[in-house]
Amino acid sequence: MAVSAALFVDYTNGVPTFCGVDSGCAAVRSSGFGYVVIGTLPLPVPVFGMVGFAILLGVALTRELRRWLPLVAGIGGLAAAGGDAGKCTIATSGDSETAKACAKGGRAEAKKTMKRMVADAKAKGQKFTCEGCHKDLDNYELTKNGKDDFKKLEALIAKK
Repeated sequence: MAVSAALFVDYTNGVPTFCGVDSGCAAVRSSGFGYVVIGTLPLPVPVFGMVGFAILLGVALTRELRRWLPLVAGIGGLAAAGGDAGKCTIATSGDSETAKACAKGGRAEAKKTMKRMVADAKAKGQKFTCEGCHKDLDNYELTKNGKDDFKKLEALIAKK
């Protein structure tokens, strides 16, 4: 709960005190993934951490509610795990297989499609990797050659 509170302070202050300006925290905060918009109100993600941990603490400290702790923790874990199935940020338009997968099922579906494409390329004797096109696999930011390599992958897959 303390980390969520410290991150909340970073999100609401003009100058970060918990995470450095060049840190991963700052990257998330500035990427758009650091906020959840409810109606017209953008809520910093650390708010959900503080609320979730407060609920867990309350349940754990209340004798009558303690039996519900595994259920509450499980629901919180499932909610947090759903983050990867979010919206696509790269293949958001066009008629590529990946763009179609994004439209169909978001990031999780795009990931399945890309893994299948990489496996198909391997079967054709070519090596492509996730890390070859993406700087990291948390936000899927592309490398300098990511788009060109993706076009090569698509061309290879299109060949019969």
